[in-house]
Order: sequence, then C-alpha cells, then structure tokens
Amino acid sequence: MLEGFHRRSVLVLSALLVVAFSQARADNPQSSADELKAARLLANSICSHCHGADGYSGEPGVPNLAGQQRAYLEIQLAGFRTGKARDPDGQHNMLAIGSAWLTSERVTSDLAMYFASLQPAPPKATEDAAAIAAGKRLYERPRPDPAHPGCAGCHGTNGEGFSVFPRVAGQNMKYLERQLDLFQLGMRGGQSLHSGELSNLSDEELNALAAFMASMGSK
Repeated sequence: MLEGFHRRSVLVLSALLVVAFSQARADNPQSSADELKAARLLANSICSHCHGADGYSGEPGVPNLAGQQRAYLEIQLAGFRTGKARDPDGQHNMLAIGSAWLTSERVTSDLAMYFASLQPAPPKATEDAAAIAAGKRLYERPRPDPAHPGCAGCHGTNGEGFSVFPRVAGQNMKYLERQLDLFQLGMRGGQSLHSGELSNLSDEELNALAAFMASMGSK
C-alpha cells in the first residue's frame, strides 16, 4: 500500500514539475531568472537523486553536472529526450526519466543552463601521485596530427572544456574510467575524435589519465 502511494506521489510530483516548468517559460519567456528557478526545481527534485544536490554526484560512476559546459549538456540531454544519446550507460539509466521529464527542447536547454551556472566540483584527492603524473603526461602530450590535437586541445589546459567539449576537471574518476573504456571500444559518441588518442593505451594508462583529470582544478 505504501509503495503504491509512493508511486502515485512521484507521478503527481512529476506532473506538477512539468506544469511549473512550462508555466514559467510561458509567463516569462525572456526572464533568465525565472528559467533558472524552474530548472532548479526540476534538478533538485529529480536529477539530484543520481547527480546529487547542486550537481555534485556522490556516486563514483555517475557524472558531476555542476559547471559542465552548457552546449555539451544540451546535446546530452537532447539525446536522452529523443532516445538517441551517444552514451549507452546514460541512455539506459535515463530511459524512463527522459520520456517523463525532458519534455521539450526548452526544458533541456534550461536544465543545461542551470547546471552550467553552478560552481564546478573541486578536484578529487588521491594518494597515487605516480598515476597522476603519468596521466598528466598523457593529457598534455602534443600530437603531430592536427586532426587529433590531444586531450588538452579540446578539453582545455585546465580541463575546463569548451562548448561541445565537456569539462573533465574534477569529474568522478570511476565515471571517467568507464567513458575512456567506451571510447576505446568504439561504443561512445565522438569516436572519431578519440580513436587516435586512446586506441593504443593500456588499461593502466587509461586509469592514469582518468586519475589526472579527476585531480584537475579547472578555472
């Protein structure tokens, strides 16, 4: 009985959130403050269950969203809404959520704007100095082929990202390791950009690269 009540409560809450979100856009189409308020309501009521309060995930395999590049988030959220995301893990986990709450391009755009406005997650502390040093060399190494500029060429010197290239600084290490594995296996979007960078790296090198990115403090 309690389980049924909980399920009905969740459905009612989701409906109210969608109405509130749509009403805020209809009443104030030019107001960024109201858009952020509506997006914050949705993020803290729904997204926070996996991605944590204020976009700081407490789950090692779940990404932080706080301070992420807005253009990147818009692409990811649009993919979850349409079922065409290039992240197989995310698509699986977001299947029900995307259809229930990511109801329009405006919703995904406002959510992306909200998360991008938050302070990024701080660097992740680790005692494996050797892994971080090895990862730093891999991240910063120059590449002779302009088509493959290396990690820093797209994700920034400080891991801050740029436009559709995501922030990697301070990201959860386990999440980063999984994404690097997917890129290497050709199971993640953007494969053409990463194939030259990751194809010949060992598991140890991939883990070192993830450790360094997690330890970075972006600006």
